[in-house]
Amino acid sequence: MSERQRGPQNRGLGRGLSALLGEQVAESAPVDGAPAPVGVRMAPIESLRPNPDQPRKIFDREDLEELAASIRDKGVLQPILVRTQPGE
Repeated sequence: MSERQRGPQNRGLGRGLSALLGEQVAESAPVDGAPAPVGVRMAPIESLRPNPDQPRKIFDREDLEELAASIRDKGVLQPILVRTQPGE
């Protein structure tokens, strides 16, 4: 019987990622001195600084204006994540 006559077969990648990585899930350890997450907090825009490791360096003015209009119209759909710097 040919493969086509046998009917559909599972064409996955084999045993799955657990075969490569194992079943255990590593939990990240808390960083010493780091405050525990507290939920939603407000921060003044003036206190925000760009991440120097941000891969996007060039931003199209028209795209930024379109994004600003969308935020004015619909609000921020995904939270903006920021982190504090030591001493700030």
